[in-house]
Amino acid sequence: MPKIIHLHETKQFQSKQYNHFIDDNLHHSDPDVQSLWRNLSKSTMEKYPGIPEPALLELKLNKTLTPQDEALLSENVTEYLHDYIEQVRYIMLEMISDIILLQRDIAEQQIEIE
Repeated sequence: MPKIIHLHETKQFQSKQYNHFIDDNLHHSDPDVQSLWRNLSKSTMEKYPGIPEPALLELKLNKTLTPQDEALLSENVTEYLHDYIEQVRYIMLEMISDIILLQRDIAEQQIEIE
C-alpha cells in the first residue's frame, strides 16, 4: 500500500534539511557572529523555503485539434513551464544566497555594536 506523505511532514523535513545545511556550511571566525548569522539565515529559509509546486496543468482546448496535436501542445506547454520554473528556482536561490551573505554582514555589525 502506498504511503501517504502529509504536506506538513514534507515542510518539516525540508526545514530540517535547510537547518542542517546552514549548520554545516555557514562558518565564521567569531562564534557570536556565527551563531547570530545562522539564526538569521534559518529564519530566512523558513520564511522563503522555495517556490510552490504548480498544480497539474489541465488545458481546455477546442475540439478541432487532433489527439496528436493536443498531446504535442500539452507536451510543449509542460516543457515550457518546467523550464520557466527551473529559471525561477535558480533566481530565487541566487537571491536567498545574497540575503544570507548580507545577513553575515548584519551579524558582524550587530556583534560589533554590542
